[in-house]
Amino acid sequence: FSILCGKSLRDRIIGGDFATTIFDGGFRGEILSHFVPHKKNYYQFILNYDYTFKNSFYVLIEYFYNSGPLKKSEFLQLIDRGTSTLTKHLFGLNFGYDFTPLLRGDLYIIYGPKNEGLFFHPKIKYSIMQNLELGGGIQWFNRKKGSEFEFDHHLGFLYLQYYF
Repeated sequence: FSILCGKSLRDRIIGGDFATTIFDGGFRGEILSHFVPHKKNYYQFILNYDYTFKNSFYVLIEYFYNSGPLKKSEFLQLIDRGTSTLTKHLFGLNFGYDFTPLLRGDLYIIYGPKNEGLFFHPKIKYSIMQNLELGGGIQWFNRKKGSEFEFDHHLGFLYLQYYF
């Protein structure tokens, strides 16, 4: 576990986190309280659990809560959204699988129940050598009006990563 305090722009922040093992999987949580001058204070927390099965199938389930979601006009003025959201609740899933020792696929999904916002992010990576990896994927948003992802744009990507 840990505790933290600091300042981000004008906000004062205090928070903490924990991590433990339950049923051979990882259980984690984080909380941040934001003290905002001349505005309403708010807090955010996240809980998640992940597990890897013997056949390499990986699953993570996550819940994010934000007591101070932004209004649409505030949200659009941000250059970096960070952990700012339009909604109070977001749910996440991550699935991964090693098809071979060199080829791995992952699928990330985020769902916002307010106006059914949905984000899909499948990706695949291949280890060309011990320290060289080729990968790619897409990021797809349903862009439903009023949802968390209304203003996001689809994107595809390829990458070559070298470790040294």
